[in-house]
Amino acid sequence: MNPTDRQTSTEWNDDAIAVPTPGGRDITEEIQQAARSRAAVRSPRPRHTTPTKQQELAILDRAIDHLGPQSYLAPWLSQVKAEVERDIRSDIFPSISLADAREQAAAIIAEAHAQATVILDAAQKGAAAHRTQAYTSIVAARQAVETASRDLERVAGWVQAR
Repeated sequence: MNPTDRQTSTEWNDDAIAVPTPGGRDITEEIQQAARSRAAVRSPRPRHTTPTKQQELAILDRAIDHLGPQSYLAPWLSQVKAEVERDIRSDIFPSISLADAREQAAAIIAEAHAQATVILDAAQKGAAAHRTQAYTSIVAARQAVETASRDLERVAGWVQAR
């Protein structure tokens, strides 16, 4: 690169020659300062630092406060805050999405149906056993009544015969 190319180069080079303005003023130092400022702004910052549990809960509190009571999220976040806090303190990943709630509700309903089926089957078996026992008792009672009736007829016949 020859010296004249350096003056018009778009790359920054600390060894570049002085950059005169049309008025004859040297602005090399100003350009270098501006470049350092841009570099400082563009300097890599840590993308994410892992907050502590307490910091995460404080962020949640600030979000609720910042959103305000008229927002869509703040009232809901306020309602689930205790659950989220409990999960975070227990090292459980909080699952607070509507899809998760639907899955949990579906699982609860499926379990309830399964338990209801077991209970219904047991009740039907118990009812069938009671019906059988009742039928057996009715048949036995009918036979006892028939036997008693025949016995009474015989006794009545003896009494009349005397």
